[in-house]
Amino acid sequence: MSELPHGWSLVTVDQVTACERYALAIGPFGSSLKVSDYRSYGVPLVFVRNIRASAFGPNDLRYVSREKAESLLPHQVSQGDLLITKMGNPPGDATIYPLTQPGIVTADCIKMTPHPSIDARYLLHAFATRDVARQINAITQGVAQRKVSLERFRKGVKIPLAPRVEQQRITAVVEEQFSRLDAGVAALERARQNLKRMRAAALDGLLRADDGTDFPLVELGEILTHGRYGTSTKCSADGAGLPVLRIPNVQSGKIDLSDLKYAIDSSLDLTGSRVSEGDVLIIRTNGSRSLIGRAAVVPQIQNSTAFASYLIQLRMDPNAINPSYLAAVLAAPCLRTRLEDLAATTAGQYNISLGKLRSLRVPLPTLTEQSNALSSAEGQLSIADHIDGEVGRSLSRSNLLRSSILDRAFGGGLVPQDLTEEPASVLLARIAAERASSNGNGAVRGRWSRVVREEVTS
Repeated sequence: MSELPHGWSLVTVDQVTACERYALAIGPFGSSLKVSDYRSYGVPLVFVRNIRASAFGPNDLRYVSREKAESLLPHQVSQGDLLITKMGNPPGDATIYPLTQPGIVTADCIKMTPHPSIDARYLLHAFATRDVARQINAITQGVAQRKVSLERFRKGVKIPLAPRVEQQRITAVVEEQFSRLDAGVAALERARQNLKRMRAAALDGLLRADDGTDFPLVELGEILTHGRYGTSTKCSADGAGLPVLRIPNVQSGKIDLSDLKYAIDSSLDLTGSRVSEGDVLIIRTNGSRSLIGRAAVVPQIQNSTAFASYLIQLRMDPNAINPSYLAAVLAAPCLRTRLEDLAATTAGQYNISLGKLRSLRVPLPTLTEQSNALSSAEGQLSIADHIDGEVGRSLSRSNLLRSSILDRAFGGGLVPQDLTEEPASVLLARIAAERASSNGNGAVRGRWSRVVREEVTS
């Protein structure tokens, strides 16, 4: 920030908080605990996931016995402490510990105890500004696991500090604006849930005639003329061989050709794994059960193209079924349930075989009825997609508006200023004097320590 409002100061984190990082190795006592263990009489453990979601309900926390907690007092966290993640992409998710019951903070987060003269919620909102987020990102190091250095965080992250009473005014107005935004976001999320129901109803309409009569069912194998698995050859973005369709290319009933990879071995004969227009490709293997059975119809592709072994190619009798109708039907809720039930699991991977697909019973109306049902469903799905796009854009705008509110707040433009208020520099001088008189051992930290010990040992 090039110019601060009147009475403000630019401060480092350690000027206004007692800032500590805890690298508590959880070990078997934490990782093996169930949510229900020690809940009625234990001490809560605070993990990174609790910080990211601001989730501190009984069903969100794990607990450790009071006896174990007594040996973990150096890792205590108390109501009003600020917690921020030091790992992730990006790091810097922050929350305020809300419970009156002290807890034990685990690894990969930084605990800050604000000075009593500093509004903790003011600091929380400051950490959410784009400027502070950029500073935290700039001091994050590592590739596989990006981490924030405690010393860099304490000394290198700077926050604009308003006078004490102005902090409270800023916090009140920010939270009022956020409350309105939250109400709008909740309404948008409800709209998305309604759109899910609209899509499900549209897809269910593929299963029955206009008069509500269910279409007759047949086993998929009865109308299947050809079915096979794809190639397991290695592929890359710059491979010299044929393009190979993979799981990411199977999207919402259609083949997405924007992210193609190619067989590395250009001499390999992939004749047995080539696709043709009208083929239905189905995801057969994935770590997510919800992706098993997702289908798409191959369009007209100019160049010869193969498909990968995680997919199954179905070629149907064109006189019996429209491939687009089949792909849409497989997305209907009742068919999705059946496909997921048929999927076997091995070593964390779900798999559905061609043999099981052959036994799947699917509706088989006349081609005319298929065309009419598909046209009606596509019309409804198109409307749902359009509304969903508008909802997504509105959610994105709400995030931008949230950031703009914070930028304005911490630029001094959200609330009126009172030039008679004590400037932040005087407050900082008083905090520094208190620390000097206590030899650097913040009185706040000592008070919290006593509270936790009394709670754990009572």
